[in-house]
Amino acid sequence: LISCDSPHVAEVFATFALTGTKWPGDAAAQAAASAGCASRLSGYLNPQLAISLSSTYVYPDSVAWQAGTRTVICEVRAASGELTGSVRGASATAG
Repeated sequence: LISCDSPHVAEVFATFALTGTKWPGDAAAQAAASAGCASRLSGYLNPQLAISLSSTYVYPDSVAWQAGTRTVICEVRAASGELTGSVRGASATAG
């Protein structure tokens, strides 16, 4: 973790857990991660920065799932270069 004031490649804007007990498969896990991050991004992002950013995510694979990991990590990145401050909008709340 580094300060948002220092140049950085990505900013984590949300984490959430996938549901279920059985491994849903790569396509379903990826779709759930994508949809979950997309729904959380609009409430976090400063709308004036949206055009210069892209959203990515990391989700558990089958090995991680078997080990009990269900967490999706949602990140936002600059389309080019590095971020030099938080992309959080003024109305966003932590959580």
